[in-house]
Amino acid sequence: MLAAVSDVLDRIRSELDDRLAALRPAADEFARLRRAADALDALEAPGGAARPAVSARAVRAPRAPERGGARGKPPRKRSSQARTERAAPGQTQLRVIEQLRSNPGSSSTAVAQALGISANAAAATISRLVKQGRVRRLDAGSYAPPQPPADGAAPGPEQSPPADSGSAEP
Repeated sequence: MLAAVSDVLDRIRSELDDRLAALRPAADEFARLRRAADALDALEAPGGAARPAVSARAVRAPRAPERGGARGKPPRKRSSQARTERAAPGQTQLRVIEQLRSNPGSSSTAVAQALGISANAAAATISRLVKQGRVRRLDAGSYAPPQPPADGAAPGPEQSPPADSGSAEP
């Protein structure tokens, strides 16, 4: 019986070796394609900054298959395809102020949805505008432009932040 087990193990080992030899070219091609894809990703990095080099181990490790294909769902977009252009400096602030003028009492989430920006970008922009005195917080989570001066003149979008704010727009 020991000889039979040994024969089965030898046969399995032989089949494994044959299969590994057959798959070696595909694995080598995978590694070459992974390096090429990483090189392209480095060229597409936002701001022209190169991404860090990928280790040899990461190159050999296969990625999880993307969803889609057999189930009929489209594959997910890669993060580099999902990015949008950055707004010009100060443009988001002006758009947020205008949105709050049109809809006083809006939440940062409502502003984000109306402007088509992320909720984080809207919240950070509104927070910065509150600190600058260009937007005021009404109650739990709602915002509006500042009160007009006593003479009734409404501040325009070109109004500059208070000189003592000490914060610069990024």
